[in-house]
Amino acid sequence: MSTSSGLRVVLVSNYLADQQRSMQRFADMLHHELTAEGVDVQTWRAPAYLGGQRPARGAAKWLGYVDKFVLYPPRLRHGARQNPGSSTVVHVCDHSNAMYVPWLRRIPHVVTCHDLIAVRAALGEFAGERTRWSGRRLQQMIRAGLRQADRIVCDSDATRRDVQRLVHPGEYDVIPPGLSPMFVSLPPDEALERMRPLRPAMCDPATWARVASGPYLLHVGGNQWYKNRGRLVDTYRALLERMPAAPPLVIVGKPLPRDLADVIESSALQNRIIALDAVGDRELAAIYSRAALLLFPSLAEGFGWPVLEAMACGCRVVTSNRAPMTEVGGDAATYCDPEDPKSAAEVVETVLREPDTERRTRVSEGLSRAGRFSGRAMARAYLSIYHEAVDRRKHAA
Repeated sequence: MSTSSGLRVVLVSNYLADQQRSMQRFADMLHHELTAEGVDVQTWRAPAYLGGQRPARGAAKWLGYVDKFVLYPPRLRHGARQNPGSSTVVHVCDHSNAMYVPWLRRIPHVVTCHDLIAVRAALGEFAGERTRWSGRRLQQMIRAGLRQADRIVCDSDATRRDVQRLVHPGEYDVIPPGLSPMFVSLPPDEALERMRPLRPAMCDPATWARVASGPYLLHVGGNQWYKNRGRLVDTYRALLERMPAAPPLVIVGKPLPRDLADVIESSALQNRIIALDAVGDRELAAIYSRAALLLFPSLAEGFGWPVLEAMACGCRVVTSNRAPMTEVGGDAATYCDPEDPKSAAEVVETVLREPDTERRTRVSEGLSRAGRFSGRAMARAYLSIYHEAVDRRKHAA
């Protein structure tokens, strides 16, 4: 094990009530891998004094803003300065907390920028997507914080290009996130055992047993507009027109919005689309392992976690023909136009009918590609940047 004596790394993770699982996972993995490298690492986050521990809505959302952006920054700065006998680097693990940067001016720091989708939406770059005044103000604060950051690291080349365009021209490091070791290809029987207890509330036991036994199509994602769930359903409807015996579609993630759920319940899709609320990584690995393919027609991403997770579990992938999905999927994935459900359905049908030899080749390529996204490699790359941040401050002083 290598050591980094005298270096203290403070990882600033996300407010728990926001329930940003991927960001929590990123910080937790980095903490684990840095510890394995012999680093003195601590994970901090804004305490929930006013906003509470539940998902922030209504008044709780605004109280959470007070917790995060008013009460916490002075505490963060004070704590980061308490470093007798060591050099401290503060790593803001999510760019949405970039408003902490002005409080870290005298402390070496790094910010990871996962994506600038919300900033771009606030600037009106996406037709039909409007951001409220409060959201525009929040994104202005985030963008201003990024412009003052000592060092910005991006998840993907696509995000790096956005940072160069919207934050500041220049060279930025790209460090792909590491993949959780929970995502591995499971034997069919083991995966099925993990899936059986997950039966959705609106699905009878016989139907769920049939779906879990496979084959089924899979989508993993939230309800953000860019996840494109409406066109996902349209794509599946178009697939059924082309291929009436197509497997059912399992949607994993946040509960479907009421309008989309109503569309499904009032149509012939009711017994063909199964919605499953967010599950743990252990169960999700099983769901990936038994799926015929992952359908991920996202309009925009900072990285595209489901693409990587699916490949690591031996799942065939059909995703959007735009970066960063193309960066993650490479030659292992098959690509479609996320804004054209009919052509996307044709691509899905082609993949479902592909010869077994081609499928095995693509799955093997996906497993190999997923192996490149190691948590250890991610941590070591960040560790090099931490040392550079400390050395730069010493030379400047």
